[in-house]
Amino acid sequence: FVALYIEFFTDGSFLSYDASVVLASLLGLIGLFFLARIPEPASSMHLAPDFSNIGNVFKNGDIKKHLLSIFSVYFALNLSFPFFVYYLIVNLGFSLISVFLLSALSQFSTIVFLPLWGRLIDSYGAKATLKFAVKIIAFSLLIWPFTTLPYKHFLSVFLVSIFYFLIGVSVGGLNLASGLIAYYLVRGDEDRLVLSLNDVFVSIGSFSGSLVGALLSVPFGFLELSLTLNVDFSRILTFYIIDLKGLDFLFVLSSLLTLSFLSFFSKYKVDVNLDEEKNYYEIVYGFKRTVRTFRSQITLIINGKTKRRNSKRVIKVQSSR
Repeated sequence: FVALYIEFFTDGSFLSYDASVVLASLLGLIGLFFLARIPEPASSMHLAPDFSNIGNVFKNGDIKKHLLSIFSVYFALNLSFPFFVYYLIVNLGFSLISVFLLSALSQFSTIVFLPLWGRLIDSYGAKATLKFAVKIIAFSLLIWPFTTLPYKHFLSVFLVSIFYFLIGVSVGGLNLASGLIAYYLVRGDEDRLVLSLNDVFVSIGSFSGSLVGALLSVPFGFLELSLTLNVDFSRILTFYIIDLKGLDFLFVLSSLLTLSFLSFFSKYKVDVNLDEEKNYYEIVYGFKRTVRTFRSQITLIINGKTKRRNSKRVIKVQSSR
C-alpha cells in the first residue's frame, strides 16, 4: 500500500517516505500492545543465557570454526545484498511497485520451499543443506551482470525475477540450517548461549560486509570491463557477451568470496554419524538430475507439439491436393 501511495499519489518527496516510516512505527507499537496481553507459560529455564560462560564455549573448537564460517559467509553475501534495490531503481529503472512485487516473490518462495529445506536437513544433515543453499545464492549473484548488456534489455525483467525467486528459496534454507547447526553443536545448558552467539556473528558479518561493500562501491564505480563481438556487414554490429561496470564487480566479488568461504564448513563436523561431504554432493547431484529431467521433459513437450503441428500441415496439404 505504501508503494502504491508513493507511486501514484505523491511527488516522491522525502516527506512521503517519512510518513510511511511513522506509520510503520505506530503499527509496530500497536502490535506490541497486543503482544504484551498474550499470557506466557511459566518456564523453569533462566530468563537469559549466561554470557559469563562465553570463555568455556569458545574452548570448543567446532563452535569457533562454525562461528567463523557463518561470519565469513554472511560477510561475503552482504557485500552485495544492500545494493539490490538501488540497482533495480537506478540502473534498471524499475518502479517502486516492481520492486515490491519482486520482494513479495522472494518472500513467497521462502515460505513455499521452507518445508523442502526441512526434509533435506532430516535426510542429509544441516551442514550439507546449508552449503547447498549458500552455493545457490552465490551462483545467483552472477545473474546481475547480465541484466544490463550494457543497458537494460528485453530479458532484464526475466533475469531479475529468476534471481529473486532463487534468493527467496535459498535464504530460507540458509537461515534454518545455520541456527540448527549451532543448536546441534552444543545440546544442553549452553545451547541458548550458542544460538545467541550464532545470531551475533551473523549480525556482525552482515554489518561489516555491508560497510565494506559500500566502501568498495566507490572505486568500482570507475571501472568497466566489456567483452564484445563485432560483426562487420554494411555496418558494424556489436554484441555484448559480458559487460561489467560499477556494482557488477561487487556482485562478482561477493559471489567468488562466498564460494571460497564454503570450504570453511569442511573443517568441522556437526553429526559424527553422517558423511557430511558425501551428503552435500548427493544433494548437488540430485539437484542436477532434477534439472536435467525437467529440461528433458520440456524438450519432449516442445518436440511433440512440433511434430503434431507438422503432421497437421501434411494432412492439410494432402487434402488440398
